[in-house]
Amino acid sequence: METLTRKARGHFHASDSIFDQPGLSVRAKLAYLYLCRCSDAEEESFPSYEQIAEACAFRRTSAAKTAIKDLINAGLLIKEPRRIDHGQTDNDYIICDPPVIQKPDKPSRETATKNSKEEGAIGMKIMRATQRHLSGGQVNPLGRGLLN
Repeated sequence: METLTRKARGHFHASDSIFDQPGLSVRAKLAYLYLCRCSDAEEESFPSYEQIAEACAFRRTSAAKTAIKDLINAGLLIKEPRRIDHGQTDNDYIICDPPVIQKPDKPSRETATKNSKEEGAIGMKIMRATQRHLSGGQVNPLGRGLLN
């Protein structure tokens, strides 16, 4: 059985931490993913602004240019001009992995439920103490009004 590479199976590699990059526009993230899709084994890609705009459904090539500029400024892309036939230049994009941003740990569902119950119990104690203070009477232990 022949083993297929990701590209041969229709898959491409992109770091999922691209979605955690602060201040990076949706267009820039989409352009990054498209460049990853077009990249070769050396993580180099060279589609035109027109190809990027068309593939990413940008209305204008200027949107692709802005997205590329944002990626370069964020340190996620290196743009190098390269010569092709008859002196024309094309851009070669070298894709850089985004830094991994540590997210605060989310509490487990069990911990969140426990904390919610504790907060609810504290809230009930505060409510009873407030009722007692305001009324000068005793509070029903079930929390349903005053006993006088």
